[in-house]
Amino acid sequence: MKVAQAVGMTSRVPIAILVCVVFVVAGCSSARPSDKSSMPDIQPVGSIELPGELDGGWVPRDNDDDSVKDAENISRAYDLVAAASAVYTRGATEVRVRAVEAQSPRYFAHHSDTEHHTILFGDVSCLLTATAATCMRTSTDLTLWIGPLDGPADVTAALVESTWQALGGGASVEWPVGMRDAVMLPQTLGTLTAYVNSPAVEPLGIETAAIIDMDVAALSDAFGGAPAAEQIYTDEAGLVTIVATAVSSTAPDTYVPYVDPAKLGLLAAPLERIESSDNSAACLVRNSPVTVEGDPAALDSTVVWCERIGDGVTVRIDQVDGDIGSDIQTVKELTDELYVAVTG
Repeated sequence: MKVAQAVGMTSRVPIAILVCVVFVVAGCSSARPSDKSSMPDIQPVGSIELPGELDGGWVPRDNDDDSVKDAENISRAYDLVAAASAVYTRGATEVRVRAVEAQSPRYFAHHSDTEHHTILFGDVSCLLTATAATCMRTSTDLTLWIGPLDGPADVTAALVESTWQALGGGASVEWPVGMRDAVMLPQTLGTLTAYVNSPAVEPLGIETAAIIDMDVAALSDAFGGAPAAEQIYTDEAGLVTIVATAVSSTAPDTYVPYVDPAKLGLLAAPLERIESSDNSAACLVRNSPVTVEGDPAALDSTVVWCERIGDGVTVRIDQVDGDIGSDIQTVKELTDELYVAVTG
């Protein structure tokens, strides 16, 4: 028996909130973001049947509408191709499996990011935290993600590889490179100025310029060798810093896992995407954990990242530090300014 949990079928709530650090979502307003999972007329093309059992005795859990909504979010991010999402269990352990009939860039994380890093196991790309790994594999017509799963990353990678074979996944290919020979970042963004020696990364004991070079190489590699660039910007007092990146390739919309805040007893999901209808920058925000019985006025949101995709490029602002982090509209506007500067 196979588990058919593509869009339009029943499935289960995510066991953890995974921030896709790869460039993989899309506009922004100061109002609460609309949840795309509530949008009508979902008509994905094709279908995906996840295996009835994963290697090592993982079996699908009873499923509910949350996994359907999770799959719908994935499908929308990839122009309504087929997607699937389900939770598998082994004993008391659970893991989320997701798939989409489309190609994705590999994982990317900043070298200055102390909470995440990436590693490759052959064709499998993994995003690691201190205790868990989420791994993926991609081809021209399929991307598979499994995780987060506590324990060694090679165990998760092996599970991805065996599941990939069960799904009949094809040979891995590099992400298609855009037409630009180079991407250039501006010297200023709003009132912020680019600089090389950042006090924000001095504790790492590595020159900022070297960290930028490593990030650029990793970002380019995630996008099949596409030209990439990174710059750190700060205000005159050094109280505000942001990191801007650009790559000469059009990424899919960044997928954000579906979470029903009511099931967590919260007023808002821990992570939400803020969009607009005018193709301007989109932002991922982190909401403070205010319970349904709490004061709505206590709900605070801070920027995780803002990005804009189009015209053969993908730009993003993240690693936001300082008061600007709670000013979502300003970070969105800086991202739009960055996009215009890069696309010319």
